[in-house]
Amino acid sequence: MKNLQVRIKTDLSTEPVSSTEAKLFCKVTGSTEDALFVILIKSAREALEKYTSSSFGEKTIHTTWLHMPTDQLLEIPYGPIISVDAVYRIDEEGTETALVLNTDYWVYGDQDAVIKVSTLWLSGLKATASLRVEYTAGYGHENTETLPSALKQAILKQIVTDYEMREDISTEGGTVLSNGSKKLASNYRKKLWF
Repeated sequence: MKNLQVRIKTDLSTEPVSSTEAKLFCKVTGSTEDALFVILIKSAREALEKYTSSSFGEKTIHTTWLHMPTDQLLEIPYGPIISVDAVYRIDEEGTETALVLNTDYWVYGDQDAVIKVSTLWLSGLKATASLRVEYTAGYGHENTETLPSALKQAILKQIVTDYEMREDISTEGGTVLSNGSKKLASNYRKKLWF
């Protein structure tokens, strides 16, 4: 089982690439494939967000660490971070207790925030160290930079690859990113340690 569990509570309200831009990039005219482009845009964006560990627009995320790292530092995935909204300790029965900012935990950094928890809690002889963090993240907010043009271009390159190569490809559990998309996004890729 993974130590880190991430759930998107609210996703982007507007994709960073419009259907018009995607169709223009793919040299498609007309509206017969508009529904397909909606799917291709979201799929390309999600795959590149996963590859870079970033949020390409504002969204609310819930992240749970099943086991606390020994240094009690939690590197928050899928930034840039707009705000840390709540932190909860989860005991062995699954009961959540809200923690207090600047007493039970601290937030360091700006767009690449790290949370420092003040203590590990003991229940009997066993440390209970599961933690859930609710936060808002994404490019394009007044507290964060706009989505870099290289990431927008990476989305477009992935869309054209997915549009042109529709045959069955074995991805062994994930989306196959094109070399062009990877190259453009690689400078923005975060290496997170969980």
